[in-house]
Amino acid sequence: MEQVEVARGVFGSLPEVPDLRLLEVRESDKEAVGEILRKYGLHRASHIEWDYDAALEGNYFEDNPSAI
Repeated sequence: MEQVEVARGVFGSLPEVPDLRLLEVRESDKEAVGEILRKYGLHRASHIEWDYDAALEGNYFEDNPSAI
């Protein structure tokens, strides 16, 4: 029963659901993205042209993690 109470406490303290407008796809701010990449030492990745639709539509690395 102690675990049930812990679970109730977790679900009772979840944050509010964010406003759906925050999740809408928008134009990216290339300067802000570049600043974040520089901050974390990933600025070399900013020169790569990505096809985001292709990257998100399937198994990008062509591996099968569910086969493990």
